[in-house]
Amino acid sequence: DDQFCAGYLAGLVGELLGIPQVATVKDGSFELARSDPSTVSRAPPKAADDLIVPKLERGESYLIVDDVKNAPSTFSIFAKAVKYGLPGLCISRIFPPKARERYDEVCGNGYQIVWLSTTESSGEVLSIKPSQYDHELTRAITGFLKESNGIVMLHGIEFLISNNSFPVILKFAQRIRDVASVSGGIFLIAVDPSTLDGLAYNNLKSEFNVYGD
Repeated sequence: DDQFCAGYLAGLVGELLGIPQVATVKDGSFELARSDPSTVSRAPPKAADDLIVPKLERGESYLIVDDVKNAPSTFSIFAKAVKYGLPGLCISRIFPPKARERYDEVCGNGYQIVWLSTTESSGEVLSIKPSQYDHELTRAITGFLKESNGIVMLHGIEFLISNNSFPVILKFAQRIRDVASVSGGIFLIAVDPSTLDGLAYNNLKSEFNVYGD
């Protein structure tokens, strides 16, 4: 109909000129005019594509300077992303039932949580030992990113380093970063610089974005 044609024409001309247009139908003819951005209604962004989290982009990996014990800043960013539609995987030193008590109200239950611990899995608590970083942990994270293009949070990199070594955990983190880049997912690492020597922290900073910088 005429309204459909007018809209199509406005879009076509606007794309050619690089200037948004609006079209109206008057006396059987079309009239074009530059649109006023303040009067154009826009649909809200799709949560899974346009995150309502400042400076967070798909395919990127971030270091978030945070408290080593509870990582409140990293959890907050992760929770916002999950709340707005991204599937989430949380790897944390916090016992899963306690983590859910704190964060389910904020982001719902649309995320998985794995306990980074030397304790065996039991019941609904899934745990992965730090010695299994190169097998179980890598497989869990890369599989999740490839299947969901979601967001992964790692809280406990200091724990992984203390039970292995910095060079091998750096390589592990680099591998996850590359998978996030290819899959279009997001990888967050909570880190407390005071728990690492200066060289180790600088090596991490050279490989990842520092959130907020």
